[in-house]
Amino acid sequence: MMWKEVFALVKHGNFSHADVNNLPVHERKFFINHLIQENEERQKIEKRELTKSKSNSGKWMPRKK
Repeated sequence: MMWKEVFALVKHGNFSHADVNNLPVHERKFFINHLIQENEERQKIEKRELTKSKSNSGKWMPRKK
C-alpha cells in the first residue's frame, strides 16, 4: 500500500519522492485522504455538469444577435 501512496502523492500531490518517504505515516495519510476528497468532489461536480448539459442538449435555444 505504501508504494501506491507514494505514487499518488508524487503524481497528483506534486511531492518529491524523497519528501514522501520522509513524511511520518499520519501526515502521509492526511495528504492521501485530502487527495481522495478532492477527487470525489471533482467527480460530483463533473457528473452534475454532465447531467445538466444532457438535460439542456435536447432543448432548442434561439440564436443571440
